[in-house]
Amino acid sequence: MAPFVVDRELALQAAGTVHKLLDSDLEVSGQTVRVTASIGIALQELRDTSSTLIRNADSVTLTDSSRQQLDLSHDFLARHPSVSSRQMEASDLDFPDGTVDLVAMVRVMHHLPQPAAVLAEISRVLRPGGCAMIEVANSAHAMNRIRHLVQRKQIPLAAMDTGSRGVIPFVNHHPETVARQFADAGLQVRRQLSVSNLRHPAIKKFIPEKALLAVERAVQERVARTYFGPSMFYLLQK
Repeated sequence: MAPFVVDRELALQAAGTVHKLLDSDLEVSGQTVRVTASIGIALQELRDTSSTLIRNADSVTLTDSSRQQLDLSHDFLARHPSVSSRQMEASDLDFPDGTVDLVAMVRVMHHLPQPAAVLAEISRVLRPGGCAMIEVANSAHAMNRIRHLVQRKQIPLAAMDTGSRGVIPFVNHHPETVARQFADAGLQVRRQLSVSNLRHPAIKKFIPEKALLAVERAVQERVARTYFGPSMFYLLQK
């Protein structure tokens, strides 16, 4: 089994952002599905949002295409009987139509050059009025806009390859394209947050982690309208 390794700062930022979205006027109840490509980040979210998510939801299901990844959640699941794990593809979720209240998908879109099928599947399993929280690697973040401006190039609207490894794609998505893809799937954006706004090595070198996370959370909503950070979190409603 592969070692359980996760970027601590990334996991904390993801968990904090999910918590902030759950603290909006969204009522979490019924069936919740967490689609994952990184079980470590998913478990960090569940630990940090347990007071809202696990307490209020009737059940939480972790899904991943990798049985090996899901096996890493064994100890956590043993302590949380309302949380289960099931192996399945994000494009083929084994839930009946309109039966899920909330789908959370973090660190997955950057493996999906063509996410339309997955977004349609999320919309299919959500009940009318159900919500999805989706994180997207943002190709139009501030630093990338500066790079392209200096090079006198436009940022492509299509998914941008960021260094795919073998058969596993790694891509960033343009927010304008993602907005259309959400709409095509019948998902309406209710709220968006810009995340990882301060992950530059020079900043992390001089600002303590606790202070960095506090500033990060304070600015996430304010800079989201400019798609400032390299990661965007969306709260969507069917």
